[in-house]
Amino acid sequence: LGANGCPLIPEAAMPSGGWTIVIAGGSQLCILGFGQKIDALSALLERYVHGPVANGTGLTGKYDISLGFLPDGMATAERGSQPQPPTLSAALFDQLGLRLAQIRGTLDDMVVDQCNKMPMSN
Repeated sequence: LGANGCPLIPEAAMPSGGWTIVIAGGSQLCILGFGQKIDALSALLERYVHGPVANGTGLTGKYDISLGFLPDGMATAERGSQPQPPTLSAALFDQLGLRLAQIRGTLDDMVVDQCNKMPMSN
């Protein structure tokens, strides 16, 4: 296991262009990716923060990412003397040097307020 409690998986064993998500130690979620952009990480994190995540770093390169954290609402397994996994926000800062900041902004949404059946013969 790595310093963050996630398994060390050789790059050759990782799916090309994708993410590997595993549960380690019974309750810690590990997100692993080789050659990933921060925009892709932001999109992936949306499912764990239950809302939009925007990349405000300005970073455009590709990075090897290993992030281990305890998802909200996930019960921790008995860990004995091992420390509890960090929250997502703490893990992002401690392991990747990134910070989640809640900001107000505008989102583009499309609202369908009415739908009519199209005639079949035209």
